[in-house]
Amino acid sequence: MSRAQIPLPCCIATLFPAPEVTKEQVEEPEQAGVSMEEAKEVEEEEEEEKGEELPPDVAENLWAMVFGRGVSKAVLAQWSNQGIRFSSDPETTMGLVQHEGGPCGVLATVQAYVLKYLLFFSDDLSNPEISNPLYTLGQRRFYQSSFAAGDDFSSLTDDRKTRALVHAMVEILFLCGTGKRAVVASVARANRGKIDAALEDLSVESAVDLQKVLKTSTFTSRKDAFNTLLANIPLFQSRLGAMLFLISALLSRGLVCVRQY
Repeated sequence: MSRAQIPLPCCIATLFPAPEVTKEQVEEPEQAGVSMEEAKEVEEEEEEEKGEELPPDVAENLWAMVFGRGVSKAVLAQWSNQGIRFSSDPETTMGLVQHEGGPCGVLATVQAYVLKYLLFFSDDLSNPEISNPLYTLGQRRFYQSSFAAGDDFSSLTDDRKTRALVHAMVEILFLCGTGKRAVVASVARANRGKIDAALEDLSVESAVDLQKVLKTSTFTSRKDAFNTLLANIPLFQSRLGAMLFLISALLSRGLVCVRQY
């Protein structure tokens, strides 16, 4: 791709240290007839509900911006069945898989940034706060890396590819937010391994549907955004991944700012 911009298809837990648990806190759920496992599930469900709902007017504007007023079911199907996933083919292991047309602009942009981190900054992938090193420094590291020397990209682990993907997503969203913020859109109650259940029979065919299922979280810290995206990356690998990331990018930029261009 000659440029890395997310096109508009129509109009053109943060990780906290575990709190110390006292003896009284441990015994209390048992006295109430609730196991520690059940108490933990309740706490996790409460954590999942964090995030803001879209106001109806924002949902309407967002839907019109992405899909227009008369979107076909075929186009909706393209956007409702495209995750951000790596190829399982050893020869294309660094490539993102595209199923149909439509979300190609989102995938191409993310792909470009994924390659940037895998090729130039592979030694920094475990750092959630990469400060976007200079290109010349990354170029030097690339020539010194074992990947460049052996051209054996199939040796990349899933963990390193996932971290490169998350770094790419974080950088894109903060670029959209002019370096000040990143908005992450997610599906309500789709965290912590409950994605399949949350997406089962889920249909997004209107602004009303979007407003019902969408949750958004705003971050000013790259580290917080990175940790949240890393924890929820299965959602972006799911069938709604490309749509959610496009929505995240638009909200990070701000719908008013997008309309001005």
